[in-house]
Amino acid sequence: MTVFLVVLQSALNALGTVVTQKVLAKRAVGNDWQTFVARGSNLVVLTAFLSLSAFEFPKAAFESGIASTLWLFLLSTAMVYSTYPLRRTAYMNEKISVLQPFVMARQAFVVIASFFLLSESVSIITFGSALIAIFVVTLAGTDGLKFAFNRYCAMIFGASFIQALQVLIVVKFVGLWGAAGFYYVESMAIVAISVALIVTRGKFSEWKNMTSAYLKLQLFSNVIALAAVILTLFFYGTLGIVVTSLVSFLYLAFLYFINYVLSGESPSKKDVLSTLAVLALIAVWAYFR
Repeated sequence: MTVFLVVLQSALNALGTVVTQKVLAKRAVGNDWQTFVARGSNLVVLTAFLSLSAFEFPKAAFESGIASTLWLFLLSTAMVYSTYPLRRTAYMNEKISVLQPFVMARQAFVVIASFFLLSESVSIITFGSALIAIFVVTLAGTDGLKFAFNRYCAMIFGASFIQALQVLIVVKFVGLWGAAGFYYVESMAIVAISVALIVTRGKFSEWKNMTSAYLKLQLFSNVIALAAVILTLFFYGTLGIVVTSLVSFLYLAFLYFINYVLSGESPSKKDVLSTLAVLALIAVWAYFR
């Protein structure tokens, strides 16, 4: 069952990336409205799900003090929100295949930080396999580290670094509230921030730019992203950060295939070979671990 969920998470994550780029290409609304629609729709879905599961905050969530817990949560939320304009601007203006090595930089940051800072109990083989996978993908995607580091690559790289730091905070809340519970509370906070920014920046009239075609594509993207995120957070709590980061490289195979089918963008020979090499590495790791 776990294997199926890992494969499903990878496929959903890849599909979500491709569809999100198509949403951004329409340039219908700005970042604040897009965030409001995305997290608002997720909030509705999660409200129904958590109502059915009788979700309650565990008392242990505030055992370290309400103030410290609140500040840590607000910091995590601010970090997430700050990555949205960076990622969206980059995906609006650059090809997925060009940006992907810098998206993978997040995995490097997360794996190293979780192993040394969180002292996650994984074998040196697992840790080494994750680093090798990251290195292979980066080496292929940047043409042997010979690449033009444009502003959009820099945006993705910066967003990856912020996301990696945020994951170290997320682990605490996922352990206390569960994956769906944490994402629900985070979505409430982000929706509130979006509304505040829409009002203060005078962007309320932008809603008129959202056509029915745009909304359908946006909502489809949101549902896919929600499922992928919940599964990722679930794996952080069950498999651990390092193992999740390693097996998440299955995402690349789905990404290049789905992007080719939907966008006609062919991956380079190096991207294909590096993806096959990483999949072989994951298979070997799974067999000997």
